[in-house]
Amino acid sequence: MKKMTVAATALLALWLISCGGGKSIRDNDAISMGAPDVKKVDSWSNPTFKGGKTKMATTEGIAEVNRKGVGAARDEAILDAQRKAVQEVVGSFISSEAMTENNALISKQITDKSSGYIANYKIAEEKRDGDAYWVKITAEVGMDMIQDNLAAMGLLIDKMNLPMLVMLVKESGVDADKSEFECNAFSTEIEKLMSERGFRFVDRDMLKSVLAKENIRFSELGGAQLAGVISKIGVGTGAQVALVGTARSQFFTKIGTTTMKSYRASGGIKVVNVADATTIAQENLESAGTAGVPGVGGSDQDAANTALQKGAQMIAPKIIAKVSKAWQDIQQSGTEFTLLISGLSFDDQIKVEEEMPKTFRNVKKVFNKGMLGDASKMLVRYLGSARDLAVDLRKNGGLMGFEFQILNMDEKTVTVKAAKKGN
Repeated sequence: MKKMTVAATALLALWLISCGGGKSIRDNDAISMGAPDVKKVDSWSNPTFKGGKTKMATTEGIAEVNRKGVGAARDEAILDAQRKAVQEVVGSFISSEAMTENNALISKQITDKSSGYIANYKIAEEKRDGDAYWVKITAEVGMDMIQDNLAAMGLLIDKMNLPMLVMLVKESGVDADKSEFECNAFSTEIEKLMSERGFRFVDRDMLKSVLAKENIRFSELGGAQLAGVISKIGVGTGAQVALVGTARSQFFTKIGTTTMKSYRASGGIKVVNVADATTIAQENLESAGTAGVPGVGGSDQDAANTALQKGAQMIAPKIIAKVSKAWQDIQQSGTEFTLLISGLSFDDQIKVEEEMPKTFRNVKKVFNKGMLGDASKMLVRYLGSARDLAVDLRKNGGLMGFEFQILNMDEKTVTVKAAKKGN
C-alpha cells in the first residue's frame, strides 16, 4: 500500500508539470503573473538601524528585466528607490553643487550603503512595464546617521553661510619647577583640523591687534565679562563665533635616565555665539586617569606642545561634530530674529504677521511682541542670517503690498521702515 502511494504521488507531480507546459512556477514568474508570492517583500524594517531622528521620503526606482528574471529586477528597483531616498535626505543637508563635486566620496560612504540608513520602507506602488520593473516606496531615512557622516566627511557646513570663527584659547606649559611658559600647539592644531573641514578663522595678527586696541586680557574670557568681551572682539574682527577655553600642559616625569620628559595636557573649549554669548557646543579633554593626555619630548617646550597637540586631535572631531549638528539644526528649524517695523497701522501689523510665512519661503513663524517705541516688534523664525532676512524684505516686500526701507541691522535685529506700495 505504501509503494502505491509513492507511485501515485510521483504520477501526480508529473501530471502537474505537464499541465504547466513542462515548466514549474518559480518566484519570478509568480510576480510577473500577479500571483501570490510568499517571498515577495512589501515592507521591511532594518533590525540594525541605529536610531535617531528620521525623515520620510517617497521615491521611485526602476530596473531592467533581463535573464535574471522579474524578481531580481524588482529587488534592483527597490534598491534604486532606496538610494534615491537617501540622496534626497543628503540633499537636505548640502547643496547640489557639493553633491556633484563630492559624488564619489558620498557614493562610497553613504549612497552605496543606502539600506543601512533606512529604518524601514513600504512599497506604495509597483508594476512591470515591458522590459522594465518600476516601484514607488515610502522610506524612513535616518537623518542623524547621515548628518554625522557628512560632518565626518567635512561636508556638513556647506549650507551654513560659513560664519567666521575666532580662537580665544589661553594655553600654557608648567615645568618641574612650577614655572609657567607660553604654548600655542593646542589652538594651532584645532584651527588646522577645523580649517581642513571648511571652517574659517580670523587671522591671528588681526586678533592680536584687536586685543591690544581694546586692552582685552584672556583672564576676562569668563563669567559675567564674557558677553561684553567677545562682543568687542566680534565687532573688531568680524567673527560670529568664538572658541573660548583653556589648555594646560604640565610636567609629569622624566623618562628613565634619558633627557626625555613626559607632560600631561588638560583643558577644554566652549563654542560661543558672539551675538548673544549663548553656548553652541562644549567639549573637555578626556583624561587618561587624573594625569591627562600624555606627551613626550626632549625639552619642556616640545613635551608640553606634543601633549597639547594630541589633546587637540582628540577634542577637535567632537567639536566639529557638535558645532556642525547645532548649525544644521538651526538651518532646518531657523533662527529667531527681532524685526522692528515702523510705519505700520495696527491692521497693517496683523497683515504682515499673517502674510510673511506665506510670502517668504524661509520664514517659518512670526510672533507679534507688541510695540517698542513707535515700532512694531516681531520675532521672526527665519532660515538664514539677519542680512538674508533684510534682503528678503527689501526685494520681496512688495508681494505683501509694502515697501521696506532697511534702517539698521546686526546679528540679531533688523530695523525697517514700512510704507504701503505705491504711496
